[in-house]
Amino acid sequence: MSTLLLFRLVFRAHTVSALLSLLMLASGCDRLKNYTDVEHVQRAKQFQDKGDRKAAVIELKNALQKNANNAEARWLLGDIYANEGLGKEAEKELNLARQLGISSETLKMPLGLALLQEKEYGRVLKEIEPGPASSKANTAKILVIRAQAQIGLQNVEAGCGLASQALEFDANYVPAFLTLARCAAFKNRYDLAKAQLEKALAIEPKNSRIWVVIGELEGGQSHYGEAEKAYTTALANRADNIDALIGRASLRIQADKYKEAAQDIEAVQKIVRNHPLATHLRGVLQFKEKKYADATSSFEAVLKSHSDYLPSVLWLGLTNFAQRNYEQAIKQFTQFVRSYPDAVQIRALLALAQARAGGTQGASETLKQLHGIDIEDPQSLIVLGRAYSLIGEQETAAQYLARVIENNPNDARARTDLATIFLHKGEATKAIDQLEKAIVINPGSGQAQDLLIQTLVREKQYDKALKVVDDLEAKLPESPAPNNYRGGIMLLKNNKTAAKSEFAKAMTRQPGNPTAAHNLAKMAIDEGDLRQARALYQKVLDHNKDYLPTLMALYALEIREKRPVEAKKMLERAAAKYPTDPMPAVLLAQTYLGTKNPQDGQKALDVIRQAANAHPDNPDLLQIRGAAYLAAGDGINAVASYKRLSQLQPRSADARVLLASAHAALNDRASTRTELERAIQLSPTHYGARLTLARLSLIEGRLEEAKRLGQALKNEYPDSIDVAMVEADRLGREKKVSDAFKVLEQTQQAHPDSPQITIELARAQWARGDLESAIKTIKAWQKTHPDDAAAGAFLGELYYEAGNMKEAIASYEWAVSKRPNDVVALNNLAGMKRQSHPAQALEYAERAYKLSPGTPAVVDTLGGILVEQGKVSRGLELLQKAVQLAPEAPEFQYNYAVALVKAGEKERARRQLQALLTAGKKFPQAEEARSLLKRL
Repeated sequence: MSTLLLFRLVFRAHTVSALLSLLMLASGCDRLKNYTDVEHVQRAKQFQDKGDRKAAVIELKNALQKNANNAEARWLLGDIYANEGLGKEAEKELNLARQLGISSETLKMPLGLALLQEKEYGRVLKEIEPGPASSKANTAKILVIRAQAQIGLQNVEAGCGLASQALEFDANYVPAFLTLARCAAFKNRYDLAKAQLEKALAIEPKNSRIWVVIGELEGGQSHYGEAEKAYTTALANRADNIDALIGRASLRIQADKYKEAAQDIEAVQKIVRNHPLATHLRGVLQFKEKKYADATSSFEAVLKSHSDYLPSVLWLGLTNFAQRNYEQAIKQFTQFVRSYPDAVQIRALLALAQARAGGTQGASETLKQLHGIDIEDPQSLIVLGRAYSLIGEQETAAQYLARVIENNPNDARARTDLATIFLHKGEATKAIDQLEKAIVINPGSGQAQDLLIQTLVREKQYDKALKVVDDLEAKLPESPAPNNYRGGIMLLKNNKTAAKSEFAKAMTRQPGNPTAAHNLAKMAIDEGDLRQARALYQKVLDHNKDYLPTLMALYALEIREKRPVEAKKMLERAAAKYPTDPMPAVLLAQTYLGTKNPQDGQKALDVIRQAANAHPDNPDLLQIRGAAYLAAGDGINAVASYKRLSQLQPRSADARVLLASAHAALNDRASTRTELERAIQLSPTHYGARLTLARLSLIEGRLEEAKRLGQALKNEYPDSIDVAMVEADRLGREKKVSDAFKVLEQTQQAHPDSPQITIELARAQWARGDLESAIKTIKAWQKTHPDDAAAGAFLGELYYEAGNMKEAIASYEWAVSKRPNDVVALNNLAGMKRQSHPAQALEYAERAYKLSPGTPAVVDTLGGILVEQGKVSRGLELLQKAVQLAPEAPEFQYNYAVALVKAGEKERARRQLQALLTAGKKFPQAEEARSLLKRL
């Protein structure tokens, strides 16, 4: 689709906010005078006579502030709005004017214009028609309005007939001639159109609107120079003609006169601030100048107030496509082709975007819609070839590109793309032949030369590749590219000295050249000279501030040198500069999640938000987003993220396991099992899926299934601690306590430095009633691992079970001193201290809640403590939240009912307890619940 066609799509000339902002501007002196509403109207008429519409609007608004029922002010304001292109606002004022007594005859003209602007063509034909009281002049005006409505409804012949009829009532009515000119242009009768315009000029030679139509007519015939002259003449007659400025700006952009176009756009913005079409053209200009971020902002600004303006939709799609934001481009291209199904080029781009986004099925469906369409446009054929190549249909892709070459053997782009397809098919010789021909056709084709060099290198034809590099250097004697190619080839030939020399030359030709610097840095790293590598990366940043690949290379270097704080800073710098790029966002989010701090789960969500919005279907972002939601205690959104990941990767067992983990966080065992079983169907040997299903089977009491899964895993992974723990757990549930204990002891002896198995051994000792041995096991572990906070927290749990509250609290407090963000320890401390030290209990509960506001047990603890301390309103709110977060947990429902009783909400408490006990679920406080219900 041509740029000009995009500019021709209908758009209203002004926005509400732009014109209304003018109403706040009043001249300094006049503002001080206390005019009546009638005087304000009179002043408005005077300003209108002088052509000062802005001042007229201000006066009319002032009049209406003095007297909202001034009918004449409403009428005149509506008339100005209609002539400014503000149809909706005009209709509102004109309807009020009618209610205040202005005759329907007087209102027909401006109301008709308003309805046209709102594209209410049917209402125009129904409501706006000449009447017995209509003068000949008004009849002509009304007939032209009806003509434009008919044309808007695609009834061109009827519309043209009405325009001719208008001239019978007013032979000198210029808009009738303009409408007839457009009618002729519809039929490609430009000679007749020109004749109608000449008649109009003979009547009003300085009518700016006539010259705008002449500009449109010349532009429609690709007479761009004449069109620009016409718009310039229109502006000479009326400098604030927005249509002329917009028309000329669009032509100047097409002609690459960017500076002049920018001046026209700025002139429009001075007349009407934030004019949508001027903003759109500014976006196109920014796109042409490759300022894609600015272009995106411009198009989004237009669509914020005019969501259905398709040129901005399309150009936003093109901008996203250029930035490789393919998911977003898909949305915009889809919206555009829905309204313009015959836009073959855009449909082809849609298919290519879908293919590049990894949506093979979507691309195939889009390409099927183009079957049977005779496509001659070479650009569309090339795009289709690329799309078919990406979805793996290389033969079809080659056929499309061969058609381009057949019609134009000198199309270097098609030959380069065809070479790429030959490479996909493994036909390197044919690819080299096409690339050599492309270079002959277009010696300046860097893409063809690059691909030829890469192909020759891949085929290990190094000497031939060096010859192409020499040819490239002859054409580009100042470019670092030949040196970089030559250096790379020398590396492959194991001539490191020559390679360094070439890369150094590239750096001389272009200081801070990223390719050369990165290659030299890699060689330095291989030689152990990390300081030199760092200096080379810094040199790149000195000349290419915040260059993303270099920031990521420095991040990797920091990791290599075991400097996690500096590595994190580098990621934060990259993510701040490139907030929509998935790579730094994912890595930084992983860094935050590695802290195991629930608050950092929210940080991870914050850092990936913009990238996820820009790439909603990026698998890496969906995976890390799900993990971040889980870390933040938001299982519901974690399910949504992993579910989308599973939809995008239907054959991925890993995606199903992740989705199962999210369901598990919500205590939804049925869904957890379903997803684990699907994962195993997809990958019968998947370790994680089978291990997790074995654990779930134990929880659900399906011991035979757990045994079958566990034995199979033990045969495959005899040294796995996790598998051993599953076996021990099963044996314990089968009442084979000594056998379970034996498995744990053997595993602990095999892995003496494993905290996981040590704690599990102590847990088993506890389970068989030997709390003393369990405590000894953990205390022995602490002697060799004095900083293990997890062991300290578990020791607190053991002391609590033993009834030694003093030691339990001390152990938990020590654990919290080592790990201040240990939510479980904080929550348990809050529970243990809620009676003896209520203030401390509340402090611990608040800290736990702040860290993990989505964890049901944490919410329940804080809610209960608040109710006990008389803060009933917030406490009840939190207890209800706990029930909502974990609706399957009867303990939380019971706690909520108890709190309702304390708050005097006995009826609600009774209903809560009845529902709880009717469900028949077992829970420790079941007897207390029945007793409480009886008392109610």
